[in-house]
Amino acid sequence: MPEPVDLKILATGANWMNVSGIIAVAMNSYYSPLPPGSVVSTSTMDPGYGSMESPRLVAEGRYDIGFTTPSWYACLALEGKPPFNTPLPLRALAAFPHDDRMAFLVRRETGLKSIRDIRDRKYPLRYSIPVVDQSHPAIWATDEVFAEYGFSRADIEAWGGTRLRDRPKTQSDPSAKPISDDWEALFDEAIMTPRWKNIINLYDTTFLSVDDDVLTRLEARGMRRGVIEKGRFKNVDADVPTLDFSDWLIFCRDDLADSIAYHFVKAIDDNRAAFNKRIPVAITSPIDPAAFVPRIPIPIHPGAAQYYAEKGYLVTS
Repeated sequence: MPEPVDLKILATGANWMNVSGIIAVAMNSYYSPLPPGSVVSTSTMDPGYGSMESPRLVAEGRYDIGFTTPSWYACLALEGKPPFNTPLPLRALAAFPHDDRMAFLVRRETGLKSIRDIRDRKYPLRYSIPVVDQSHPAIWATDEVFAEYGFSRADIEAWGGTRLRDRPKTQSDPSAKPISDDWEALFDEAIMTPRWKNIINLYDTTFLSVDDDVLTRLEARGMRRGVIEKGRFKNVDADVPTLDFSDWLIFCRDDLADSIAYHFVKAIDDNRAAFNKRIPVAITSPIDPAAFVPRIPIPIHPGAAQYYAEKGYLVTS
């Protein structure tokens, strides 16, 4: 008889815990495809830190499966590009659709027209950003963009600015206070949540674009450019170039057993309706492997690829 499996999933934050919980129960409830006595567990930690560190934690074997966003962040891990210093042995399982961008928003009264203006005017911004001290994709992306312009958040504070610790615990709650009243800038992601619409409706704001030459240099380092489309928000009268922050990538080590990868993605396919019901705000497209498989940015695990090919979601030569 096969040995029991102890499958550990790292799914940081409420949305990913919802996803992983559905998968864990589907894989290891009645009619489980796993050997008798198997355990499937799902763990959480600080969402930002977990998103940044999950590729390393999975590669080290502390967890078998992890989540990260944006999906291209896993490409940096696979290729050993900063913030990673060595290639990590990862393979993809799925990429849940998540229509997001990194955004640099200021109140119009600041008079700031560009990110470069912040540097040139040495503007002492009262800025809002994710509150975690360890790391977060939006903090990391902000720092990388600012570095391309020749300044840092430390410079902003040296000019008299202040980092506000006002991000709500959830950005998906329409009733949550979206931001402190004295904010002047917001550097963050999750622009598809109610928080962003509330802020833009409550205040007179301007999205700052990331210049083409900066995006070209960031692309050369493995990041992906995106755009906040004209009309997506009030007073956005033209496309705003920025970094793409789309999709939740679910990944594993490359040596995960083929059978586990196969049944993991089968559980996703079998439970599409449950995902779409559980997280209607944060996932902006219905869960459909036929749509998300072509979006996966790193090689797919062979066990997952077998399932996708059998169902016609993946065309193999």
